[in-house]
Amino acid sequence: MFRHVVLFRWADDASAEDRRAAVDALRAFGGDVQDLGRLTVGADAGVADGNFDAAVVVDFPDAGTYRRYASDPRHVAVVSDYVKPILARRVAVQYQLD
Repeated sequence: MFRHVVLFRWADDASAEDRRAAVDALRAFGGDVQDLGRLTVGADAGVADGNFDAAVVVDFPDAGTYRRYASDPRHVAVVSDYVKPILARRVAVQYQLD
């Protein structure tokens, strides 16, 4: 298994509606890409200061499937339509699961 983890920090001027729409779009996208991997997404619970605003974790069978996901038109559309317009910062890591 191969894991992809992304953290998002939304722009200060991003509305609550836009933040919800981004998380909802990512959740719906998770259902659309079940053929590639298992995607979970969540907004930060707000219990600690300094956290990022949302996280996505996707488990793939292998690194090659991650590469297909990264360039998949469904992924590109969700990122460009919902995430990038309100994004202040993004960090990510991919790693092999033992």
